[in-house]
Amino acid sequence: MPLESNLQDELEQLRKERDAFAKALKISNDAFVTKVKEFSLIKRMGALLRWNPQLSQLVAGFVNIIIDETYAENCSLWLVQPGSSDLVLTAAQGQQERKPRLFLKQAQDAPRMKMGEGAAGWAAKNQRSLLIENVAKDARFVPKRSEITSIKSLLCLPIMGEHGDVLGVFNMSHPDIGAFSMENQRLLELITDQAGLAFTNYNLIKAMRDFNKLLERKVEEHTQTLRDSEERYALAVEAGRVGIWDWNLQTDNLYLSPNMKELLGYGNDELNSDLDTWMALVHTADRGALKHQLDKLLDNQANQIEWEHRMFHRDGSVIWFALRGRLHRDAHNQPQRLVVSYVDITKRKSMEKKLTYSALHDDLTGLPNRTLFIDRLRQALAFSHRRPNYHFAILFLDLDHFKIINDSLGHHVGDLLLKQVAHRLQGCVRNGDTVARLGGDEFAILFDGIQEVAQAEDIAQLILKRLQQVFVLERHEVFTGGSIGIALPITHKETPDELLRDADIALYRAKKLGRARFEVFDKSLHLEVLSRLELEYDLRLAMEQQQILPFYQPIVDLRTGKITGFEALARWKHPVRGMVPPAEFIPIAEETGLINDISRHILQCACRDVVTWQQAFPHTPPLSMSVNLSTIQFLEGDLVPLIRETLDSSGLEAQRLKLEITESLLMEELDVVRLVLSELRGMNIPLLLDDFGTGYSSLSYLHRFPLNVVKIDASFVRNLHLGQENLEIVRAIKMLAMALNMEVIAEGIESEIQMETLKDMGCEFGQGFFFAKPLPREEIPRLLEQQVDGKTSEQNG
Repeated sequence: MPLESNLQDELEQLRKERDAFAKALKISNDAFVTKVKEFSLIKRMGALLRWNPQLSQLVAGFVNIIIDETYAENCSLWLVQPGSSDLVLTAAQGQQERKPRLFLKQAQDAPRMKMGEGAAGWAAKNQRSLLIENVAKDARFVPKRSEITSIKSLLCLPIMGEHGDVLGVFNMSHPDIGAFSMENQRLLELITDQAGLAFTNYNLIKAMRDFNKLLERKVEEHTQTLRDSEERYALAVEAGRVGIWDWNLQTDNLYLSPNMKELLGYGNDELNSDLDTWMALVHTADRGALKHQLDKLLDNQANQIEWEHRMFHRDGSVIWFALRGRLHRDAHNQPQRLVVSYVDITKRKSMEKKLTYSALHDDLTGLPNRTLFIDRLRQALAFSHRRPNYHFAILFLDLDHFKIINDSLGHHVGDLLLKQVAHRLQGCVRNGDTVARLGGDEFAILFDGIQEVAQAEDIAQLILKRLQQVFVLERHEVFTGGSIGIALPITHKETPDELLRDADIALYRAKKLGRARFEVFDKSLHLEVLSRLELEYDLRLAMEQQQILPFYQPIVDLRTGKITGFEALARWKHPVRGMVPPAEFIPIAEETGLINDISRHILQCACRDVVTWQQAFPHTPPLSMSVNLSTIQFLEGDLVPLIRETLDSSGLEAQRLKLEITESLLMEELDVVRLVLSELRGMNIPLLLDDFGTGYSSLSYLHRFPLNVVKIDASFVRNLHLGQENLEIVRAIKMLAMALNMEVIAEGIESEIQMETLKDMGCEFGQGFFFAKPLPREEIPRLLEQQVDGKTSEQNG
């Protein structure tokens, strides 16, 4: 028994050793198989990872390896889209498919998911592998119910890049629970590591390829640009009048390109190859400057040269060249060679000369313009500073009535007149004097080297005499004249603009004193202008501060002695000067355009006031109101609407408003004036012609315009007692008015004798200091009340 028992124990021990050996052998064999499988995978991936830049082959190869080496029913590869965090389906393959389906070309339409979305998104976001044995019970992933029946196990492995960034995800699924093991996960992580390396290498290779393509394209573009530039330069040298000049400083040999010789009129085998021959062709006036530029180069003062100079052509003509070159030096900074390109700029220089002339001369007359005149005036002033005995004068001339000629006969005739005036002015001065057109009908003369002002006055008198002679302009014979202002430097510290200003001030005085004359500037004129400017400023303030007031002078029926109406007159009550005479501020208002605002103000006040007076004295016969109109109001275009609005707002009847116009108005803009006057007459508004008899063409206008009343100017009335001639003039005006069925108002009646004389001639109405001076609105009711009480009008004078 003991023996049998021992044998039994030994046998059991042998069995245990056999089983242990078998187990160890199995483990060793399994490990060997695993290593063989890993080696096989590494071998397959090594073949795949050879230098292969095709992304489609990389994707297909990795998906195919996973399908072959795992139990996955399906495998898909999702890659991160560049520039975003989206995962895009790139490839997919099932166990029954021979090769994966690729979505590279349809990347825009391929399925995609956000980072963190689903199992694959979770693995990508957390950068960790995800093994799910039972999808239905895993809280991290809750798929759609329809998917639970087809997918039980999931294995998702992130593909990491070289710098720890996520490149994509391998997503594997199986319809059985627990289909994937940790061993599968470890083996597949080996594949994803290699995939990350492969995709990183691909991205690097792709970037290098893209860079090389870009570099090649840029090189090709620059190469083509260089070719084009060389071709253009060659064409420019051949066809663009460009020559090459190459001076070898070591041999002193000068090379001239065939084009260079041709530009100078020489053949290719002509001209010696030395600098002296070349310099002999340079224009004498430019030779010294060119030598100086070359010396600067050779003395190390410069490395480049840019210059313009003239050269003699073989036929003796002069050619302008622009040269540009560079000096080449050796390693010791010694000059070796100077290469210069010569460009023919003769046409450009000619054009510059024409443009310069045009910039300094008047296109119409060819005379110097304001710019050139100011420059010569500046030179004369500078010379007078250096030479105390040197004197000069400037004459500022303005044509009389040029606007009338220009508007009536046309701008073409006006231009012809300006040309002939320029010619006559040049015939009045010496060769050294300057005649310039400053603009419009303004001319200026620089009278050089005079001894006394009388010389300038003599020239001015000669010019005025020449301008009064008839101008024959095509089919027209035109008469004009001029006004001249003369100015001389007094302190010799004046600027050109100040001298022109002084001459202009003198010109203004000449025109103010009656035109066709000259005036010499003195300081009193300057003070007068300053005073006028101050008055103009005050006048603008006067409109804002309501200093312009309406005054009214009664108009009397000479037959009854009764007041029939008033003339509204503008008066200025200055806060410092007191009452400013109309003769001082009305011309300024007309020149500045303020007359329009003043006239509008007086019109509106006058219409309101006469209605108020009529209502206060209802038994007084209907009172009329005469208001003066200015030329500017006609040209503004809003006169008729203004009068309509004023009549409506004041309630004054149209026939009781009388509008006074001057003869000078009828002489300008005839069509515009006639149209406005016709509209006013259509409104039943009477029209009066003021200051009749003072103009040279009054009679010719009476029958051409719809006028109702003629006002005899005060100058004729004032001189009635001086002789029979004035009586006959007034009588003739009255007879003419009767013939045209017009009434007459005599202005400026200052005595009873004048009133009786006019009444005897048949004049219906009159006004003047004999009846009443212009009064403010506050005093008019008293005047009307006196008339109601039967008091005489003489008491109001």
